[in-house]
Amino acid sequence: MTSDIADGRRARYAALTVPLVPALWTLALGLWGLSRQDSVWRDEAATWQVAQRPAGAIWHMLDQVDAVHGLYYLLMHGLFEVFGAGTTTLRLPSVLALAGAAAAVAVTGRRLAGPGRAGRWTGLGAGLALGLLPAVQFHLQEGRPYALVTAGAAVATLLLVRALEPEPAGGDGGPGPVPARSRWQRWPGWAAYALTVLVCALLNWLSLLILPAHAATLLWVRAGRRTWLRW
Repeated sequence: MTSDIADGRRARYAALTVPLVPALWTLALGLWGLSRQDSVWRDEAATWQVAQRPAGAIWHMLDQVDAVHGLYYLLMHGLFEVFGAGTTTLRLPSVLALAGAAAAVAVTGRRLAGPGRAGRWTGLGAGLALGLLPAVQFHLQEGRPYALVTAGAAVATLLLVRALEPEPAGGDGGPGPVPARSRWQRWPGWAAYALTVLVCALLNWLSLLILPAHAATLLWVRAGRRTWLRW
């Protein structure tokens, strides 16, 4: 009994470590030199200027230009209203988003590699490597929506991987048809997936390019008709 409890604690600790370490690693990389002496570059200056306008003025602008970034501008407008305009407020959402993306990538890697030590090391390696990619480091401290889109894509992919995991057989884990309750338990995950993809699209419609990649995944795993309908 004591051994089982200890094993359970170790398993929970390992499950927590896999997403937490990459998230903290990416967070540390993003917070280092975040303000850049309060300087902003051209695209960030656009965010800075638009986010400080009244909400009505932002809506009016979106009728003319930059509608693709509308949700992001409104989000930053709200953050500026609450926390004040500053380079930290401008860039911190990107840092937090990519820290979350690193955690999602780590969990995805662990699930794909399977249980045990191999899965843990695969997840840790994938999550830590994300923060070292040059493109990720560029957007890690940028006051633009691309880090948020990356986080959404990572979370959507994780939700898809979870949804594609084998369903339990019978109600007691034995052979037999999947009970209706188990089938319905899948719908919250698919709903979360759809909502995440929608938010990504509202942040930048080019994020919908993850859908062909996810469709290729469904083909690769030979998903059944029911899975295709849910997707």
